Amino acid sequence: MTERSIESERRQYWPLLAVLCGLVAVNAILVSLINVSLPAIREDFNVGPGSLSWAASAYIIAGAIGAIIYGRIADSIGLRKALIGCLCAFLPATLGVVLAPSFLVLVLFRIPQGFFGMALPALAMAAVARILPQHLQAWAMGAIIAAFGLGLLAGSVPGGIGVDLASWRLPFLLTGVYALLLLPPALRLIPTRSDLKPLGFDYVGGVLVAGAVGTTLVGVNQLPGDFSSRLGLASLVATVPLWALFLAWIQRRHEPFVRPELLRNAAFLRICLVGGVAQSVFVGSGFVIPLLLRDVFDASFVTVGFYLAPGFVAVTAIGMVAGRLSARFGTRPALICLTFVFLGMSILFSQWAAGENRLALIVVYTIMGALYAGAQAWLLPAVARYLPRDQVATGVGFYNFSYFAGGAFTVAVAGGVLEHRVGALDSWGPFISGPQSGYADSVFVLVVLSLIGLLVALGLRRNAPALPEAADEQRSANVTTPALRARE
Repeated sequence: MTERSIESERRQYWPLLAVLCGLVAVNAILVSLINVSLPAIREDFNVGPGSLSWAASAYIIAGAIGAIIYGRIADSIGLRKALIGCLCAFLPATLGVVLAPSFLVLVLFRIPQGFFGMALPALAMAAVARILPQHLQAWAMGAIIAAFGLGLLAGSVPGGIGVDLASWRLPFLLTGVYALLLLPPALRLIPTRSDLKPLGFDYVGGVLVAGAVGTTLVGVNQLPGDFSSRLGLASLVATVPLWALFLAWIQRRHEPFVRPELLRNAAFLRICLVGGVAQSVFVGSGFVIPLLLRDVFDASFVTVGFYLAPGFVAVTAIGMVAGRLSARFGTRPALICLTFVFLGMSILFSQWAAGENRLALIVVYTIMGALYAGAQAWLLPAVARYLPRDQVATGVGFYNFSYFAGGAFTVAVAGGVLEHRVGALDSWGPFISGPQSGYADSVFVLVVLSLIGLLVALGLRRNAPALPEAADEQRSANVTTPALRARE
């Protein structure tokens, strides 16, 4: 295939890709906006670091459940209906967050906001894997990662300005307005599919996996900070039988919520684990940095946004480049290199960047942003390569579950460490002392997770297995959009 024909194909898919990128940006804005807004939310509702982590974790936990469920719903009713439905349900949840009169109400509305909002990027990525020809998927994933970086940037700097000038509520309101403006082009351009047979929906399996995922993440969020937490212990007790019931159920069903072979795919599970580690390190550092800058260095919300902005610019810039490179180089060597550098950056963060040198924070977070973008650019196409096409949407959902679980776990551990180490003047490491010691200690979890990610990446197979795929021409021929039908 010539370069000219490839460019022609790209132009054909650009309108659809632009809408998908816009939906991904909605979620990205909220991911960075909550980091910038956390100090203001804490001051507004007078909550401690441990409780404050729920403002971020409620969104992530609900998002993990939504990503899995809506991936399976997309297999049953189609990506178009699932995406449009999530976008419509996301809008009133965001309004509830904006109008929340208390921290409890804020957290309660963050649950549906995360449930529907986090499903948008998961379904957008599934749409790329399902709809675009395979030789265009790396390019499209690069564009989606770049859009995610732009969304992170929009949530940090303009979001910080909005928090400083008015309130943390204003940027959330503007994000809801932006999502509303995406609805008309989404209705026009998101395609229907006619080449895949709709699958039945396993409601019992869906309830079981939602309960298992929810209790797992609540336990992960609560217990690292407080081992005596009743909610955390109850979740831990409930999660084991729920997972056991779910695994037993899918073995007996003809069309289960998740096919058992998906959970037996060792390469796919390793990809999920590495993705979770990448999310953990990036989200964990993004959680600690704003609190460190605000509490120790008395930085304004706008200043916090500017400190985070270079990392988000790196996500945008590296996303497109890494998307193209992922088609040329293997997944395994790239992920080994990326996780190795993640480990080095985590050590530097905990033993150097969390100290007096604030420029070091920018350098380390920027490199972490570049690594995060590179990891996602390699991992997302790998999910499609390691799975049969009729399992891709569900597989992307489980990939996002590990991705969100990693973020929830890291935020919980970092918040728990800060809760117990706030005011400490000597850190666990030898190179940092003073009021920032507790913040440096909270970053140690990133070091451990990066090491785990490196070991998992080393275990990946060198080549993806050959999977039966429909021809790309047939895939393209069976995609129709309302806009195309109108022209016909």
